[in-house]
Amino acid sequence: MKAKKNRGFTLVEVIVVLVIVAILAAVAIPTLLGFVREARRTEYLEEGRAVLTGAETQVLQLCGRDALSDETLGAEDSRRHIVELAGTQGDLQIIRLDEAGGRVGYFEYAVDGVVVVYDASLSKMYIKGEQTPPPAPTLEEQAEKLRLAFESETIMKTVRDYFDSKGSGLNTIDSEGPNIAKTLNGLFAQAGIDLSDTSYRVYQNPGIGGYTLNVADRKLTGELADAGASVTIVQYVYSAGWSAVTSRSKGPATAAMKSVDGVGVPYLVINADQLTPLA
Repeated sequence: MKAKKNRGFTLVEVIVVLVIVAILAAVAIPTLLGFVREARRTEYLEEGRAVLTGAETQVLQLCGRDALSDETLGAEDSRRHIVELAGTQGDLQIIRLDEAGGRVGYFEYAVDGVVVVYDASLSKMYIKGEQTPPPAPTLEEQAEKLRLAFESETIMKTVRDYFDSKGSGLNTIDSEGPNIAKTLNGLFAQAGIDLSDTSYRVYQNPGIGGYTLNVADRKLTGELADAGASVTIVQYVYSAGWSAVTSRSKGPATAAMKSVDGVGVPYLVINADQLTPLA
């Protein structure tokens, strides 16, 4: 019997395979590199946010010693201390206060050859060299976005079901809390609401029904709560359910800390007498 000859690949088959591999590589490699770049960009911005938290803590410490100024905040030892507070390894090159002189206004933080910029006038953090982002929404604009999201059917039902499960009394939902807020924050994200620079508090109005929604102009942290920092809020008071907003006001509130199931949670302490009605 004649032995069967082993047939190898022809030149045409090899070329076809190589062309297919080249096409797949041309499509996949740029996509993969894009994912890597975006992941690194997110990492740099997260470091920038940690530096901002450290800088806010340093501002509070300097203010407590009655030594707050652009010079003291921007001094080399102060910048080094801020990076230590942030737990990062980059170089805080420039930092200064805002026009009011009481909060962080601007900084540039370098890491791995990339410069992260925070500009309070834009309420944004971005990578230097990228297109400068448009101005962030004002507190009133951000509060309106949150209000409209809260009044959506899905979030309204989630909030009502949670409060119903708690019974009567002054029950609250805090954006940094371990309770239903995690679910709400996920729903906000799906609705395109950015909560990176704001916090909220919702509570029932015992005895009269309805709810109150409070939206802050900054993200609450443990450091701000421990220092009893002042923030600005917009408050919406609703009649029974979410049927109608009976009042809208704006004013100061205080960051504080409470314990929920053994976990420290920063929250808003509000004095309604200090709020001014909005049109």
